[in-house]
Amino acid sequence: GTGFAGDINLDTKDKLEISNESLILSDGFYGRIFLNSSNSSINIKDSFLTAKDDNNNISDINKFSLIKITASQGSIGIDNSYITTENTGIGFAGDINLNAKEKIKILDTPISTRGNLGRILIGKSDLSNETLSPQEVVFNNSFLTVSNDSVERSKASETEINAGNISIDAVNSIFFIRDSRISTVTERRGNAGNLTVQSKNGVVSFDNSDIFSNVNAGGIGGAGDITITAGSIFLTNGTQLQSGVKQTFDDFIQSEILGTGGNITLNAGKNITLSGSSLNNKPSGIFTDVESNAIGIAGNIIITTNSLFLTDQAILTSRSSGLGYAGNITVNANSINLDNNSKIEALNTPPAGISITLSSGNIDLQISDNLILRDS
Repeated sequence: GTGFAGDINLDTKDKLEISNESLILSDGFYGRIFLNSSNSSINIKDSFLTAKDDNNNISDINKFSLIKITASQGSIGIDNSYITTENTGIGFAGDINLNAKEKIKILDTPISTRGNLGRILIGKSDLSNETLSPQEVVFNNSFLTVSNDSVERSKASETEINAGNISIDAVNSIFFIRDSRISTVTERRGNAGNLTVQSKNGVVSFDNSDIFSNVNAGGIGGAGDITITAGSIFLTNGTQLQSGVKQTFDDFIQSEILGTGGNITLNAGKNITLSGSSLNNKPSGIFTDVESNAIGIAGNIIITTNSLFLTDQAILTSRSSGLGYAGNITVNANSINLDNNSKIEALNTPPAGISITLSSGNIDLQISDNLILRDS
């Protein structure tokens, strides 16, 4: 068919509960799902929300699939469920919007949008009409993923399909725990999206959780930027932030487009702490890199804070282990403390047999008070 799929609208003043393997499905062009509780909370457990399409309409930027969940006076809880929008054509993939007045808690749940410019937006954002954000957002063993991999390369090999952005905003705190992950990747011609996490005067904490924006093997384009803004930022127990290039040399030869990493920017009015390793000895760290067997240019790391702490083997690094250039690391802080085998490095280690000399990035530490190094 060529018409619109239509809307599914569940609107109540009281509590809205969806459970027991329930399925809410919109299948077709411009299909939208709205869940709204105006005076209470929304709970979704063991259920599926899906908006999918296979259209090639890119002429109308306002017509795309949407899943929107709003608790304007309460909270949202999502447990062991699956929420996704997907377009296997070159048209827009669709958005997923979550907003609540009090708290958004997501447990054991993948949330994804796959296709051209699909976005995940939680709280207020410059990308949406939302003007308010929840007090707190918690991700527990959950995943936010934006990718362009739903559109086969053979289907539109020369068409640029860009992954969309992820934006999370909360008033007081944002927590990622128990191996949660945010990622936006490009796996064909096109760019990965940007990732923004913000609690301007509050706390952003990642514990054994990750943020990735990568050009994966098969990807032809650039990684997105990662930006975190808060009063205090904590990256602990093996948390890693990475914007990397894994583009193969064959993809570069065929496309003549060089993969580029995104920049990672952290702004915290009080302090930024990186500490500890995971149970499998993965250190906490921030990485912009060109990986081995890849070709490209790594992004930069920019940190602005009052106090920066790196402890227990924590790492800030921009590096190229493939054929490419490392990025720069810039830190503006009143004090920097490195302790117990922590390090800040920018290096270039080309593969064996490569005789080309490629420059490493620069490290620029702008410190107004103290630099303290202990076994680091």
